[in-house]
Amino acid sequence: MDDIYNEMPKEWLFAQKSIETSMKAGEMALDSASQGNDPGLERGREIQAQGSILRQLHSFLQEKDPTFGGLVRVRDRQQKYY
Repeated sequence: MDDIYNEMPKEWLFAQKSIETSMKAGEMALDSASQGNDPGLERGREIQAQGSILRQLHSFLQEKDPTFGGLVRVRDRQQKYY
């Protein structure tokens, strides 16, 4: 039981450092975005995944979540899949 209490300060320090680092990263991202250095795409612009990009996305999703979060293919009224 004493071992648990002796380890707690180390865990608290780790948690504190993790939170501080996360906050700094968030501040840096906000600063960068406010200066127009947004590494992402234009806002409101969509991406159409085709060919190799679509295969990479599928492979990534299959690796991270083989069930795709329970998503299933759905057909619209024209019997097209979405």
